[in-house]
Amino acid sequence: MFRESLPLAAPQKQNRATDNMRVIRQSLEQNKPSVWLEARDDRMHNLVHEFDRYNKIYSIEGVKISGVKPNEDLFKQLKSCEKLTSLTLQNCNMTEDDVLLFAVMREHCRLLVHLDLRTNNLKSQGARNLAEELKRCTTLVYLDLHKNEIKDEGIESLVPVLGQCKYLSHLDLSMNDFGQLGMRSLAAVLWQSKSLVELDISDNDIGADGAKSLPTILSQFPFINYLNIAGCMIGAEGFRSLAMVLGKLASLAYLNLNNNDIEAEGAARLAEVLAQCASLAHLHLAGNKIEPDGMQILGASLTGCRSLTTVALCGNYLADEGVGSLAEVLPQCASLASLSLCTNEIGDEGASALATELGNCRSLTFINLRANNIGPEGATALAAALPKCESLTKLNLFDNTVEFDGALALAEVWGQRPSPTWLNLGDNSIEDEEREALIEIASRFPALSLCFSLN
Repeated sequence: MFRESLPLAAPQKQNRATDNMRVIRQSLEQNKPSVWLEARDDRMHNLVHEFDRYNKIYSIEGVKISGVKPNEDLFKQLKSCEKLTSLTLQNCNMTEDDVLLFAVMREHCRLLVHLDLRTNNLKSQGARNLAEELKRCTTLVYLDLHKNEIKDEGIESLVPVLGQCKYLSHLDLSMNDFGQLGMRSLAAVLWQSKSLVELDISDNDIGADGAKSLPTILSQFPFINYLNIAGCMIGAEGFRSLAMVLGKLASLAYLNLNNNDIEAEGAARLAEVLAQCASLAHLHLAGNKIEPDGMQILGASLTGCRSLTTVALCGNYLADEGVGSLAEVLPQCASLASLSLCTNEIGDEGASALATELGNCRSLTFINLRANNIGPEGATALAAALPKCESLTKLNLFDNTVEFDGALALAEVWGQRPSPTWLNLGDNSIEDEEREALIEIASRFPALSLCFSLN
């Protein structure tokens, strides 16, 4: 039988009950309710039987299948779903040949609004086959092709289809091993999809040359609010291209530039345009070799982002000097709630600089200082500042050197706070006996959650 998240009478089976699918959404239409189904069985013949049974009673509008390779019988059942608008086939090991099965339901493809084929094995030929089957699909709003190795050739085949999808708002092409040529193809046609608001091209080998296409692509989408270019290694040179258009994206709320090596030069250019990004709430800059000089310039610009709630700066070699520059401007970031500074070679001096300003950070709820060089002195400074920072509820100090004295100071101060708090002190040169003592202390404070694992 089906497990249902909403009250809905499942068809009765004559044989033993099964647990192949569940209803994840429903709506009532006259005498025949519409349902969205999620498969929960790795045997395709069972799933096909369930579809047939449900399709006789309900209008199936959405189907989600994960981890099981589809066959022709399944697509025949999908063809019978006259109102199917949402199809998800995640991690199904679909190949270029499996995509040809879409021909079975070709006429119905024109009704698809949501298509998720992430983490399959389509490759370039699969992308070409998919493009052929989706020619009539002009209503597509959501397309996810994450991790399919479609490469430059596959992107070139897909762009004519993308260009005709005038309502396309979400496009995920991450981890597909395309580069400069793929970016040129997107720049040539994607501008026709005027509705795009979410674009993910992360973890592709775009480089500085591929980044030159970003102004052409992004300038067509003034209302884009989500942009992920992480892991594309565009460097400082490539970021110069992005900076040309970044300040014009007034609706941009999420920007991920992790692992692009933009360095201090790129950080300086980012600082020049950040004030124009009035809607920016989430800024991810981990792994960019910003270093103290870049942080000094970038830090001052963060105060102009009034909507900024999340800043991630892990792995940027900031050291004490860079964190000191950041700490000075933190009180002016009125909306900042989450700050990640892990793996930045921060020592006691940097931790003390943060502690000095914590009392003035009224909205900060989480600080990640994992994998730094903070010792007992820095931990004690943080502990002394905690009573002044009433909003802070989570502090991650995993993989530092706070030792027992620093850990004890933190645990005792946090334990006295009335609201629930979370503190990670794992891998901090604390002996087993000392850890037991800390756990015993924490047991006195019901609001304190003390953690000694990697999080």
